[in-house]
Amino acid sequence: MATASPDKAKATAAQLQRQYGMDFKVVSAEPVYRLQLGPLERAQAEKMLSTLRQDGYRQAFFIN
Repeated sequence: MATASPDKAKATAAQLQRQYGMDFKVVSAEPVYRLQLGPLERAQAEKMLSTLRQDGYRQAFFIN
């Protein structure tokens, strides 16, 4: 998820942390704020990526 609003990024990170029980962090690359999760093992990252996409975060991706 990426947004120009730091408040929206923080709120979404908090929501995802509650929903999935994992730490999401907000990374600033002004003017864009992105959410990151990890580090994760590859299998866990692929499973989480699939879950996020099924839950509506279709633009989610992972960096190896």
